[in-house]
Amino acid sequence: MLLKLTKGRILGFDIENMPLTYYAPDYPTARITAIGMAFADNPKKTMHVCLLDPVNGTGCSEVDMGIHFLERYEEATLVTGHYIRKHDLPHINAMLFENGFVNGLKPKKTSDTKDDLQNWKGLPKNLEFLIAQLEVKTPKKHMTQHDWRSPNMFKPEGLRSTQDRVASDVIGQLQLREELIDRGYLKKPRMWTP
Repeated sequence: MLLKLTKGRILGFDIENMPLTYYAPDYPTARITAIGMAFADNPKKTMHVCLLDPVNGTGCSEVDMGIHFLERYEEATLVTGHYIRKHDLPHINAMLFENGFVNGLKPKKTSDTKDDLQNWKGLPKNLEFLIAQLEVKTPKKHMTQHDWRSPNMFKPEGLRSTQDRVASDVIGQLQLREELIDRGYLKKPRMWTP
């Protein structure tokens, strides 16, 4: 059985992103627009959200996002999220590289609530479904394709929605991880290497 907490700290995190460029037909690169992060031992108190806002000047720059994430990433013994090894971590590492953080992210032990599920064939593995299916306390904030237009244009009301979304994803995923461990559905953590 997996331990819920290990020595050290567990960092839960999530990113939101939007298309940036197309380097092949229908294959976009992404620009991170928000990073939410919280430590599992007290997620509501440690929740920190960085919102990219180059239009209104009220949010974080990409450099600020990188600094805030790296500080917490370095403090963590294990990082957890949903589809982080194939999506979130590579995108964060690319953002760091593009903004002059030449060393990027170091290898880290990870627990991925999508890729580390056991015996879950034939059912969706998206976060919204899993949170609802397992009746996790914090629901995922649903946003339609239309809802994403406002934050991707950096409108203040859209940025508030993004902030709520990324924070609910972090808290919900941390609670989902606990539930998956309790039910024996989650494999052991694995190392992620950039």
